Amino acid sequence: MTNCVLNYVVLSSSTQLGARSLFPEWTELESRDIEAIQHLRLNELRDCINTVFFPYITLITPYLRVTSWLVWIIARLDQERKQAKSPFTLREYEEKTELYYRIFATADVVHARNSGIEHHGPVGVDRINIALDKIEQNEIDFASFLSGTQIIPIDAYSRAMENMKLQQPMQFSPRRNEFIQTSTNEGRHLSSAFEKNWNRIISSEKLVKKIVWTKNELEELGEAVCLHGLTRESEESILLFQAASSSLK
Repeated sequence: MTNCVLNYVVLSSSTQLGARSLFPEWTELESRDIEAIQHLRLNELRDCINTVFFPYITLITPYLRVTSWLVWIIARLDQERKQAKSPFTLREYEEKTELYYRIFATADVVHARNSGIEHHGPVGVDRINIALDKIEQNEIDFASFLSGTQIIPIDAYSRAMENMKLQQPMQFSPRRNEFIQTSTNEGRHLSSAFEKNWNRIISSEKLVKKIVWTKNELEELGEAVCLHGLTRESEESILLFQAASSSLK
């Protein structure tokens, strides 16, 4: 039974669009677990089901909501770039991207630690946990917290988010042939729905300027952006699953 399912999935993928083009590269799941007991090789069947029905689940983090974080970051940087008095350099753009991601990811980890929620966390969760263990004071300065440690996953997620019609590449510097991601209409819609869930705590204008956070402030933000903190009926959830459906198509 398992082999039949596996053959059907591979045949369907390669026949229609090519074995690697149907799903984003980062959603490809391993067909066997290292050092795992494989009863009847059912793990292969599980992986095939995941690949077909849940293309947004990754080996890095299994939570779709990280997409909301990244879409908001891209939409926010679109806005900042248009309003800037002088053009961003690519380095400034990347630094802002990583800072905003670190704030969301750290808030999620702080909330998980304080509430006893057990999950694998966002990209960089292990490094965030180690860094948090070293901080005795109640304040976290993001100017230095995890400085020199790159944990932003936007590049790894880009192909998937393009497939979900949430972002598209844009040439950043014609002279250097540099590209960044910019939001689509669907991406801006999802970004707005995501922001509604936490802007009662802190406005977006304050969030992007706030460098020093207390752990209590991060806990409150973390509860609002928690990777598995959505209800199925929420607008953000509906938009996320619509994006995942676009990826499948």
